[in-house]
Amino acid sequence: MGTQKDFLVQHLKEDEAWILFKNRAGNAVGNPELQPIAIEIAKRLVGLPIAIVTVPTALKNKSLPIWRDALQQLKRPTPTNIRGMDSKVYSSLELSYEHLEGDEVKSIFLLSGMIQTNYIGIADSLFYGMGLGLFQGTITLEEAKNRIDALVDNLKASNLLLETRYNAVVRMRDVIQTVAVKVATKEHHALTLLRATVREEEWPRMDELRKITWVSLDEFDCVELPEMLVCPKLELFVYSLKTNSALEIPNTFFEGMKQFKVLDFTNMHSALVTSVPCKSSNIVFGWMQVKETLL
Repeated sequence: MGTQKDFLVQHLKEDEAWILFKNRAGNAVGNPELQPIAIEIAKRLVGLPIAIVTVPTALKNKSLPIWRDALQQLKRPTPTNIRGMDSKVYSSLELSYEHLEGDEVKSIFLLSGMIQTNYIGIADSLFYGMGLGLFQGTITLEEAKNRIDALVDNLKASNLLLETRYNAVVRMRDVIQTVAVKVATKEHHALTLLRATVREEEWPRMDELRKITWVSLDEFDCVELPEMLVCPKLELFVYSLKTNSALEIPNTFFEGMKQFKVLDFTNMHSALVTSVPCKSSNIVFGWMQVKETLL
């Protein structure tokens, strides 16, 4: 189900990679104790631009023990099971993720990765973050907006999100998005499917569904939904059809979701979708949006 991608990356020469690494890491690499570790880390990134940019940015201004630990992590073999992706690319991007400071920014990164379109609306990230209760200490919508802007700026500074010509939209490189989905699957038992047609018998097994907390189904033409999706831990359900159309949703579809918080339908007729929650007597939708056109 879904698609796989090949990641073609042009390697940098060793001297070019070290110059870029030093520029990203800052003055810390001039420390006589730290410099040999930094040089070895740069060599282990084998001149891959995406790794040379993200890893030193993540380690900038960090202590010597953290640099040493980063080197140990990069030495560890990392089976990715991602066709076309070098294991060193995966381990370096996973390291950059792990060095993000705070659960809020990590969650927004993973949620951004699950939005499978090329561009990510900051308003969607705000909607998901508020619905999932990620923004601790915020009371008003204005405070939440300020928080999401700060988190997005953090991710852009870490080179995990990229600016676009529109202030309200960011984007994520394919290779980073693939790692984000992989991490979300591991940490949140997320289910992410892109441009696929999934029939009822092709959904994950019951024991797998019971663990899932996030679901993103993006750019589907026609999907047969089961009568009930038994996901008692599910909090987030994002569903986008490829074209604006109606989809028959069984009346009992949501009743197996006991911790549900956020529902997002894109490219679906709102007249059909908004009637569904009323029929699901065992669930309360805290946050729901229906968009009939893509951002």
